[in-house]
Amino acid sequence: MEVLLTLPPETRLLPGHTDETSVGREWQQNPFVRVWRGLDPEGEERCSVGGRGARLVLWARDYDGGFKALVRFDDDGDQVVGGSRVERQL
Repeated sequence: MEVLLTLPPETRLLPGHTDETSVGREWQQNPFVRVWRGLDPEGEERCSVGGRGARLVLWARDYDGGFKALVRFDDDGDQVVGGSRVERQL
């Protein structure tokens, strides 16, 4: 985030797992980038991943139609994980 997204907005990005995009498009439309920038609020829902307690910061659609999540672990840092790994405590 602190390297790639500092490039000029017109910089083309070829992620390999989806269509071409640009730094500017990711800056404005990517939900993970929007939360990182403080434009959208972080979630407060409790969850667990692999038995580790966490807070579900973001739940978003993935490029393949599934979901991915940004979680903040109670014991150590943030991680992006596949939605199927998240046990939501609804």
